[in-house]
Amino acid sequence: MELQEAEAQLRSAATQLEIEQRRAEEATRRVSGLRKVMAGYLEMFPELERLVEDWLSGISPLDESRPRGAEAVRVILQETPNEWHPVSELVATLRDRGWLPDSENPANAVRTALQRLVASEESDIVKGKRPSGQVVYQYDPDRERPSERTYDEEPF
Repeated sequence: MELQEAEAQLRSAATQLEIEQRRAEEATRRVSGLRKVMAGYLEMFPELERLVEDWLSGISPLDESRPRGAEAVRVILQETPNEWHPVSELVATLRDRGWLPDSENPANAVRTALQRLVASEESDIVKGKRPSGQVVYQYDPDRERPSERTYDEEPF
């Protein structure tokens, strides 16, 4: 290969790179817009949260072969009951298993899924803090759930 031929090939590759970068930027804008549309529907119809939460986290609705969203995080935590895990560790485990949400910020998607699990009264996922201040989560199969409230006195 001569220098002129190599230069021509390099120029061709650079041109193709520019074209593909523009396509990627356009696709990123379209994805961002579609996420906003879905978030809008969720705001209007909160009862669709379970359906939309995975999609907004970047998990494909077409891939039914793996756990998604909060369920993927729950599966990982249930494998090590009563052990504390930071978000960064859970993200790494999800990545290793190929379960990581396709998101610009997967840690935020995982953190959101964890918060939903912690907030659910039926969930066995609890949130804690290490002495260093690091927020951690664990599966606690013995977690006591709030029972129906009973009042010793009239509430008024």
